[in-house]
Amino acid sequence: MAVIAAETTDVATLYQSYIAILAAIPPIASFIGLSIIGVSLPLYPSVGTFRYGLAQGLAMAVVQYVMGLVGVYVAAVVIDKLAPTFQSESNTIQALKLVAYSSTASWLAGVLNIIPALSVLAMLAGLYGIYLFYLGVSPLMKTPTDKVIPYMVVSAIVIIIVMVVAAQSRRRSRRHVCRSQRTLSWLPHDRRSRQPREGIERALDGKLEGQTSRLTGIPRPALDEM
Repeated sequence: MAVIAAETTDVATLYQSYIAILAAIPPIASFIGLSIIGVSLPLYPSVGTFRYGLAQGLAMAVVQYVMGLVGVYVAAVVIDKLAPTFQSESNTIQALKLVAYSSTASWLAGVLNIIPALSVLAMLAGLYGIYLFYLGVSPLMKTPTDKVIPYMVVSAIVIIIVMVVAAQSRRRSRRHVCRSQRTLSWLPHDRRSRQPREGIERALDGKLEGQTSRLTGIPRPALDEM
């Protein structure tokens, strides 16, 4: 880790030469595993092997990749901002290197997602990543030995909270879009733009006819013929 701490780099270079490449392994493997190879469902033998559609699987992979790239930077910013609290040196580049290199094991283990049944083993790589993070905090962030564990715990809590809030916001937005699509899905394409306006016009016409019928005593069918 001392060698990594001494490396000179910047955010763009670190992303282009390291993070963007390795972070692509888990989503690509997941796409292959879920959309091409598929998942066997022993409890539902009539279903056989379940696969996501190619478009849906690709969309999921893209979202996973983008969120992974964003998550690395968010984690680095959190670690950087918390550094003074734990008598550490505030340095965004060093924090980004710490997150990137401690995530390496998880990214490489993401290749196991090609076989969905083995994807659980990738969690073991995550545990090793925590150990790498522990080893890197002191040399990269200049953290005193007695502050390493509290620094790690608080950083992890803040990062989890930020990620959960972001995931909830994304889920609400996706649910709103899906609800809007379901509302319009039963209409012919050429009528979707006209339907709301036509519905309002029909409702207003019906209301006016009803009021006129009550005031004049003339039935609605007679009004329609007039």
